[in-house]
Amino acid sequence: MNILYLSLERNIELENKHKVMYLDYTSRKDKLRGDFPQKIYKQILEFKPDVLIEREFNDGLSKYVDILSFVKKELPLCKRSVWLIDTHVQLQWHLDYSPLFDYIFVAISKYRPIIASNLRTMGSSSQVFWLPLCYPCRRDKIKRNKSRVPFDIVFVGRWGEWFGRRNELIKALTKKYKDRFFPITDYANMEDYIRQGVISFNCSYADDMNFRVFETMANGVELVTNDVPDLHLIEGLAERINIYKTDKELFKLCDKILAGKRENDVIRSQIWIQNHHCTIHRHKEMLKMMREGEQVKY
Repeated sequence: MNILYLSLERNIELENKHKVMYLDYTSRKDKLRGDFPQKIYKQILEFKPDVLIEREFNDGLSKYVDILSFVKKELPLCKRSVWLIDTHVQLQWHLDYSPLFDYIFVAISKYRPIIASNLRTMGSSSQVFWLPLCYPCRRDKIKRNKSRVPFDIVFVGRWGEWFGRRNELIKALTKKYKDRFFPITDYANMEDYIRQGVISFNCSYADDMNFRVFETMANGVELVTNDVPDLHLIEGLAERINIYKTDKELFKLCDKILAGKRENDVIRSQIWIQNHHCTIHRHKEMLKMMREGEQVKY
């Protein structure tokens, strides 16, 4: 199968079974000058994709309306699909954008019926499925010496007044655990920082199951996270993590984990994520739903 992949990152796993052509528009303003678009269109026609996959990001760069319109017109048999990651901050754009695709995969389950209803209203026959986030790559089992881990609790992400509940909890953790709690904004080195703690703290401000859930588990670290609906839609996930609803429950879980030893359970969860919830698994599920037209179970 020939797959045209529109994304800001490469997904090498696809190349094991399929022929993949990538289009990286990290600098669209420069690349759209001169005869660049025509060269791209010619390459697409020569490649003859069977499937188009767009991996959407909330960055203002990964917008491929021109490419989609060209493929729809010139290659009508090519199945067009998109994985919508950030619907919580781009809902209107996703509602307007989704009719360009035959298959829409939504990372946050509660937005699936909203997008599907909008498509029906517009007279579109596009199909909408839930495709949750995952661990972006597969790694060998990571062994850690807990006695040499510098922090008890780590958080990698953004916070501030705009993040509401998350910001309040980070302040509370800092007050209680002081320098034993290490919050940092550095997504480029996220895994390295997560491994520097016994616990990785998570608080989704969008009521979603974010990347941090899978990053933490796949790196052999205890996850302590707030309760969101999607955590209970993947069989076996909620039982492998630590879920809190209140500040009191958060502190109680952290103290319990720091006082105990669950290394074997953590390693088993790490292997479980790597065996079932990596990018390669999501791509297989995506292609299966496109082929069979039914929502897969996780």
